[in-house]
Amino acid sequence: MNRTKSSAAPELRLRIENSHAELVRSFVRESALADDLSVTNAALLANDSFQLWRALCAEASGRHQARIYVTGSAGVIQASFFVQGHDAFSKILASFAETAASGCQFSRREQGVDGWEIALSRQLGEAP
Repeated sequence: MNRTKSSAAPELRLRIENSHAELVRSFVRESALADDLSVTNAALLANDSFQLWRALCAEASGRHQARIYVTGSAGVIQASFFVQGHDAFSKILASFAETAASGCQFSRREQGVDGWEIALSRQLGEAP
């Protein structure tokens, strides 16, 4: 998988709500499978994304939105979440880092004045 955000990576934009959790899981899984990622690795990243989404929903006020991209290169597949609401998600992101699934790499960085870029990634070929 050699796509990057700048070369037409699939993107999903939606409101952060529990009712969208399965949509997020399906989007990540299907985006990964579209680039010939193994079913196992696609499913693992999709489940990681589902767990992150549920954590975000616990703190979302109903007005927060997210953009999600799936990219990969150099043996790594990544789901990136861009969310607005720096204060709203600070606490949950700190705790999610401690509970991320085995084999899931988690990173976060401030994005703009009031947002986060959250990345979940897995090494291709690794399975817990």
